[in-house]
Amino acid sequence: MKKIPLSIQIIFAIILGLSGGLYFTAMPAIIGQIADSFLALLQLTAIPYISLSIIIGVCQLSAKEAKWALQPALLSMLLIAAIILLFIFSAPLAFPNWQNAEFYSANTINTPEPVSLLSIFIIKNPFEALANANIPGVVFFSFILGIGLIPLNNKQPLIGTLEQLLEGITYINKIVMTWSPVGIFCIAYRA
Repeated sequence: MKKIPLSIQIIFAIILGLSGGLYFTAMPAIIGQIADSFLALLQLTAIPYISLSIIIGVCQLSAKEAKWALQPALLSMLLIAAIILLFIFSAPLAFPNWQNAEFYSANTINTPEPVSLLSIFIIKNPFEALANANIPGVVFFSFILGIGLIPLNNKQPLIGTLEQLLEGITYINKIVMTWSPVGIFCIAYRA
């Protein structure tokens, strides 16, 4: 007998979860706990996987390869930043120019704390960035750490260890994904 593919199981879980949530409005507490647990398990492996992949990929480069790869990477990042800024500054043109607002209230204006973009990318504590899911900070730290490992002479044992850690994280993620129909059912039921 053939096993049902995981993608089909997930689709059935979504359909069953949504229909169950529509017809049974009282949600047992266990469904919410399973949904939250499943999401936490998915997030558990994501950031370490990203970090290790970047460190391994960058530190395996030679100094010559790193210099060769740096220029196109910087150019593509600058191009993406320019496109983003173009969209940000052209977005107000898509809205009508209203002189007065009907739903204005002075009580609704809150001034947010200023955020330093530099502090998002250049972090003081990489463990805090890992704990708080500061993806730009984790990526920047992993990239810088990978660059710092490039000139080391005997880095193969370290790379082997990091690759084994990455394989372990991948294995954990595969185990979590075997339970995805149950987790997706609970998420859809709660939705």
